[in-house]
This record gives sequence, C-alpha cells and structure tokens, in this order.
Amino acid sequence: MSSGFATVRCLHCGSYTQGGQFCADCVERQRSEEEARAERVAQSIADRPGSASGSSPAGSLCPSCGRFASPDAKFCGYCRFSFQGIPDVQRASTATGQRLIAGLIDGFLMVVLFTVMALAFADVEQGSGNNQTVRVGLWNEQFLLYLAILYGYYVVLEMLFGATIGKLILGLRVIKVSGAPYGLGAVLIRNLIRFVDSFPFGLYVVGLLFIAATEKKQRLGDIVAGTAVVKASTANARPGPGMSPFV
Repeated sequence: MSSGFATVRCLHCGSYTQGGQFCADCVERQRSEEEARAERVAQSIADRPGSASGSSPAGSLCPSCGRFASPDAKFCGYCRFSFQGIPDVQRASTATGQRLIAGLIDGFLMVVLFTVMALAFADVEQGSGNNQTVRVGLWNEQFLLYLAILYGYYVVLEMLFGATIGKLILGLRVIKVSGAPYGLGAVLIRNLIRFVDSFPFGLYVVGLLFIAATEKKQRLGDIVAGTAVVKASTANARPGPGMSPFV
C-alpha cells in the first residue's frame, strides 16, 4: 500500500498540489510580491516629506505601491489600488435556490408592469349594434416599449446596486468571475442575452438548463459576460483595482 498526501486543487490557480491548499508556485509568487511590496513601502517611508524631522504627512500608505494617499482617497492615484476592495470570487458562494426566488420576485414585478400597461393601453372597439369589445393587451410599439422598460429595469438597478430588487431582498449580488469591477459593458451584454435565457415565453428554460450544467451556476448571459450571481455575505472584499465591492 502506497502512502502519501491527498491531492487537492490550489485555491488560487486551480492546479493540483499535495499536502496543502496552495501550490508551490503560488506560495513563491506571493512571497516575492510581499517582499517587493515591503521594499516599496520602506523606500516610500524613507523618501516621504518630513521623515527626517520626525513629522508625518496627513494621509494613508498604499499597501500596494507604498505611495501616500489622502485620508479620503478611494484609490491610489499612482497604481490605482482600490482602498474599498473587490469581491473575493474564490470564496463567494452561489445560491441557486435563492436566485430562483429572486427571479420569481422580479418576474412578479414584470407581470404587474405588463398588467398596468395593458390596462392603460386598452382599446374599446365598437361592434355590431350597441355591442362594445374591450381589447386589452400590448401590441406592436406598446410591446416594444414594455421590453425597453424591462431591459432598463435590469440594467439600471444592476449598474447602481449590482442587483435587481429580487436579488437585493435575497442578499445576492452579480459579480465578475475574474474579480474585475462589474461595469456597464458586462451589464448590457448580460441583460441583452436575458431575452435568450428567458425562452420560451419568459419561463427561463434555457437559462435554467445552463445554470444546472455549469460549475458557477451561470446562465448563458453570465457565461458571455463573465459574471456570476453569489451571496453578498460571502463575497468578502479584498484589495484590488475595483472601485466598489459589487459594482
């Protein structure tokens, strides 16, 4: 019987290693980065104004490049290091059940919107004699207006909060799986493909099939935009180039 450590996947790069959570390459790279950062910080402290007289300028020290920033700065003006952080996608947890409930909440709001618009655009048609027929529904330009409002609902809320009303209620957020900020480009693409995911008849059969088949529980729009829906409480902020933990 052979003995040895169990083979596990590195939490950072995904490669297989033995006897630990991180592979040797990641550990060595992290050690080198920390040493280089420590040298930059030490050099910046030595070169900062007032260091010889013992006084210290107002501000904070960037942990990435060692330069000083103003106390209210959101990012480093030299290396663009974010003081707010970005979500840690390595530790963020998906929530399929909660996502489905959030989708039902958003879907209910869209049904209410459709009903209100259909009643607002209702037509009364004069039939034979004194008969009148009320024609309720959205037709042609009216239906296109509804689709535009629906698309704007998702785009505007995800740009502002990283989530729709349903996701906010359930404590979910949309993030980029790469760790980059969830920007306008990803928002537009993700929600444009929503019309494909919702096929047929808004039942999201296509989207549900992709969610069930993918590791990060992504619908087609998520795959193309490089996004995922995760629990906000597990997407802990970590240092990075992003301007906001979720947007």
